[in-house]
Amino acid sequence: VNGYGIDSIANFFLDFGYTQGEELRFPAKKLKALWFSPPSLPISDGGTGVSGPLPRIFISELIVDEISPQAQVCSRRFS
Repeated sequence: VNGYGIDSIANFFLDFGYTQGEELRFPAKKLKALWFSPPSLPISDGGTGVSGPLPRIFISELIVDEISPQAQVCSRRFS
């Protein structure tokens, strides 16, 4: 669905210093995905809780053109 793919979210993390990993494909599930490594930042005070290390991010996208026609109609209706 135009405007709602991985890129619409990925740029946010790239702007904050995350590094994009390789693209992953899950053909049986009709998904593609990207993962992102966090930037290396010094962690103060032991790095726990919200001040802890940043997480890796995993973003997946349903490949709408590969799902059933009925599911495509439903997906496009709500996006």
